[in-house]
Amino acid sequence: PPAAEVKYMYLRKFLAGMPSQGSHDFQLTLFRELEEISYAISSGGKTLRDAIHVFEETVAEGSTEIHKEGFEKAAEKIIEEKILLADVILAPETKEVIVRAVDTFLSEDSVSESRKGFLLKGPSGTGKTQIVRALATEKNCYFMAPTLSELKGKYVGWTSAKVRGIFEEARANAPTILFIDEADTVFPVRDGGAGSDSFSLDMVNQFLQEIDGMKTGGAKVFTIAATNRPAMIDGAVKSRLSQEIEIGLPDGPARIAIFDSKLRKYGFRLSDKSYRAEIEKKSEQMSGRDIENFIKKLKEKLAGLDYKEIGNLKDDEESRNIFLQVLQDNELLLV
Repeated sequence: PPAAEVKYMYLRKFLAGMPSQGSHDFQLTLFRELEEISYAISSGGKTLRDAIHVFEETVAEGSTEIHKEGFEKAAEKIIEEKILLADVILAPETKEVIVRAVDTFLSEDSVSESRKGFLLKGPSGTGKTQIVRALATEKNCYFMAPTLSELKGKYVGWTSAKVRGIFEEARANAPTILFIDEADTVFPVRDGGAGSDSFSLDMVNQFLQEIDGMKTGGAKVFTIAATNRPAMIDGAVKSRLSQEIEIGLPDGPARIAIFDSKLRKYGFRLSDKSYRAEIEKKSEQMSGRDIENFIKKLKEKLAGLDYKEIGNLKDDEESRNIFLQVLQDNELLLV
């Protein structure tokens, strides 16, 4: 979007959250600040949804404060989130099943003949979100990942309209990959199940209407849900998604590949170190997110040592002990 569109979207969001429009000087300052930020967002190749994401990551609800540095950091984070399928370290057979399902859907002439989505299940931090983002990027699909707050209405009866609006946007920008994370909280079991209330009942019912409506429409919208609690999802929703695909914890070689992918930017490779096998064995219960958190803790530990940076670690006993100590300190070391 052009910078002006981003700027006025930000202005609307700021003014909507303010008890009053503030003083004239405040308005001028806000306008100037947002003009600079909006130009940076627009020239950086962000979509309008990216711009909204940056705002939500940076500005607390109801806040009147604006910090350019925070916007810049949030924008950089979004750039890093644009990953490719090659960046996703996943069991090859699992990745093939996922990619083939999306390719088949996109290539079908009639959307009524193909399935409308699938459910990814498995422990937290195993790459479910990454694979969906990568699919949207490489398949040139419009990507939507509405949160629970974006789907849930403020009052009973409003939720169905919000869900309908999400699907209208998806159809208008097809082909679209619609991603529902933590689907167990969005589509809980009805009939008095845990987490079930009037809001969730509206949400589930409207979702079923929308996804069933895809069989007669021509717009290509593929829905992917993710959860680590599949038993908590309403049965009718699971039946529409047609298949549950397990995304488990990475095996030994995959963990080392994840370590290398995260450590590459620091000029360090674990795969060519003599203690590689030991770290592989002792990180058996770690997910990709656990490894990412481990690296953050490793950076913190090294900042207080002579090494200073990860790239200064060596293939020696001292470096091995540092790895093991960080695992131990953060209760990640298997005993």
